[in-house]
Amino acid sequence: MRESVIMITIVILLVVYSAPIAKSDLELHTETSVVDVSSSLGISSFRIFGTDNFLGNFVRGISTVIIFDRLVDNTTGNPLSDVEIEVYVNSTQGDFSRYIGSFYTNDTGYFNISFVMPSDVPCGNTTITLHIPFQIPVGETYFYYWCYVFGRIFTQVELETQSIPLFRKNISVDLWVYLDNGTRLEISNLIFNVSIFKDLTSYTNFSATTNASGIYHFYFNFTEAGNYTIQADFWLNNSINSLSTPEFFIGSNQYIEDSVIYGEPLSRGIGHLKVLNASLIRLYFKTDSDLLSSLSTVRNDTAITIFGRYFDPSGNPVATNIILYVEDSFLYHTESNSSGYFTKVIIVNVSFQVGLYHISASDEYESSLDISDEIVLEVSSYVKLAAISLNKNYAETESPISIYGEIRDSLDNSPVSSHPIEVFLVYNTESGTVEEKIGETISEDDGTFQISVYMPSEVSAPNALLNISAKDFSFYIGNSSTEEVYIYNHIVSEIAVFSQKYIWVTHRGLSQALNASTVINLNNPTTLNFTIHIYDDFDRNIQNMDFSVNLNAKKIISDTLNEQGMALFALSVNTSSTISINIPDLSISISLQIVIQAGGSSTSPSGGFKIPFYLYIAIVVLPISILGGFFLIKRTKISLKAAERLPSWRSQINEILQKLEGKVPITGVLQIKDLIRTLNDSVGASWQEWMTTRELLYNMLGKFRLYSVRRILNEIVNIYEEIVFGNYPLTEEKITRLAELLRKLEKNLIEEFSPIEEERK
Repeated sequence: MRESVIMITIVILLVVYSAPIAKSDLELHTETSVVDVSSSLGISSFRIFGTDNFLGNFVRGISTVIIFDRLVDNTTGNPLSDVEIEVYVNSTQGDFSRYIGSFYTNDTGYFNISFVMPSDVPCGNTTITLHIPFQIPVGETYFYYWCYVFGRIFTQVELETQSIPLFRKNISVDLWVYLDNGTRLEISNLIFNVSIFKDLTSYTNFSATTNASGIYHFYFNFTEAGNYTIQADFWLNNSINSLSTPEFFIGSNQYIEDSVIYGEPLSRGIGHLKVLNASLIRLYFKTDSDLLSSLSTVRNDTAITIFGRYFDPSGNPVATNIILYVEDSFLYHTESNSSGYFTKVIIVNVSFQVGLYHISASDEYESSLDISDEIVLEVSSYVKLAAISLNKNYAETESPISIYGEIRDSLDNSPVSSHPIEVFLVYNTESGTVEEKIGETISEDDGTFQISVYMPSEVSAPNALLNISAKDFSFYIGNSSTEEVYIYNHIVSEIAVFSQKYIWVTHRGLSQALNASTVINLNNPTTLNFTIHIYDDFDRNIQNMDFSVNLNAKKIISDTLNEQGMALFALSVNTSSTISINIPDLSISISLQIVIQAGGSSTSPSGGFKIPFYLYIAIVVLPISILGGFFLIKRTKISLKAAERLPSWRSQINEILQKLEGKVPITGVLQIKDLIRTLNDSVGASWQEWMTTRELLYNMLGKFRLYSVRRILNEIVNIYEEIVFGNYPLTEEKITRLAELLRKLEKNLIEEFSPIEEERK
């Protein structure tokens, strides 16, 4: 094994257990490696590392560079594992730099770099750079290797056609030279040696010189039928052919092995021509204004006119019977007139499958040869979106709607498979119409498709359209279908017991009660009359939605809301119970607690008045806002256990702050209720699952000695209720304020929960 020591510069970092490796302590151990060069002539290989890190010769777009090396700490001999190495190719010919990718050392310090030399690297001297970014325990450094990159030169022989009748007497031929990237060399006075063979026997030879565009144009004259080969040889070592940097080009007949170029410096182009003693049939599609060699049409009984002319083997236009072939499956007959002209009208209908059809022709004489033009007909059809249905047309923002449907050919109703479908949400705003792509899929083999799309969170319009679009694809012309959807941000559930109302707001599957209490206190068993009213934040009634009523977890009613979004029922209550009302399609589950205390004071629901929905939040919030001024808070001794719970609520505050500052801040807002529950536990306040966030706040406020804590918590809950239940937007200002309050809360809670030895007075 040959070794070469390469010194690199490392920036020193302070590490807990070990210092980073100094520049003199890092060594790149070079192993015997190979570079594979793949070409049309086979695969060869050679050793890569010579003196001065010379890698060898490479052909761009073909040669594969493979570098094996090992990175070790030269002081300890320990391998450096999991070190990132970035690889670049840089050319000295102009400003060219290409990032190849990142590679990593394994547990033993070895790395394996493998890539194909990019096809657009300029020919000539080239550097391969290995960059090690700054990382512990290795500092930033570079390793450099160099090589030669070669390009290939090809010769093109372009014939007017590859098959021609003898009576034509000659054919047009063009010769030129082009690089491996497809660029033609527009250089004048490039020399070709042209050889023409007839049936493998030399026919003629001559020298050709390119014009200013780098092309040599000539006519090849023939007098006999047969198979001809036109060969053009371009010699790279011909001193007359002045190429820029010719030393970095190889011919199409050359290859590289072990950094050595083998083969003749020759680029050879070959063209083949059949000269037949045959008739000639010219074919075109005839339109109102043009004769075309290709035509597109839809298979809806469209008339297509094929126009042509017939020449016999002597080159004379004559009258004869013509047979038209359409992909060897359809046959049509027509006749040419005395001038050789003919036309044929074809009706393209559903008997034509969609796709490309190649049309050719012949005369009726099987004993003679025919040379026919080939024209191409593209047959398309229309698609239709059938059986479109939604699992629901009433959806909350950020919730899914499932779309079902079929894509069929509108002309024969056959299923269309693998057709792309895109779904757009279209709605109107004050600034104009918004069209947003929200999903895509493809149809199955039977033409059916299913896709779930999510309603965007920022949609502010109550009504929108789902545009299901099957766009133009393959040989089908697209179509679209629209479905109306209704979007809401939250659902309001009103439960009236007699005339006392209890209200919940459901947002993203979470239901929050707006009443200070959802407990009905009764003196004695009685019959309660319930009225359910469900509507959204746009005051639209939720119609024809299934719901159920459970009494102590047992279903007692299963029914459907009417067109006003309402339902009425009566319920006899004999014992303390829990009544739950569920609407599965809206993810609503709400509960009322009924408590019967014989002989106790009754707060049984009775008369009342309707309060507009937008006032509920203000009414619930108002008493809390003056707690500091009017409530006497009993000072209590804070136990050591409260301080022990600090990591729980503190980590929750930090998690909420991270989400507020992330991409979806509303998720942080929704976690505030869990934080309030944790704080209840921290101060030893007993709480129930059914309690609202406001009830949870009432439940524990008296446990805090610091007024600042109570004030901050009150404002946090105010903002929480505004966002979650009041349909207020979560603005940057609100996010900033919440974050500020949460940081203040953390600071004040640390003081609140500081252990004390005696009761504070």
